[in-house]
Amino acid sequence: MITPKKENQHIGFTYTVTMEQMEKHAALSVEEVFKWIEETATFIYELQTPEERERKFIFKPNKKPAQYFF
Repeated sequence: MITPKKENQHIGFTYTVTMEQMEKHAALSVEEVFKWIEETATFIYELQTPEERERKFIFKPNKKPAQYFF
């Protein structure tokens, strides 16, 4: 079970990566890493509401897709 660090309580979450997990990831090919990144990004996008997707640009306004600049 993953438990939050006391200093992060009521603030967010934490996750500790094991050496075994890092070794497994390091063994992936470039294509497998890109596929993993794409799948993770898709998963996160599908979980977000339209409002959450828009809110992220408050913190990173230069990261808006080109369509937002017209």
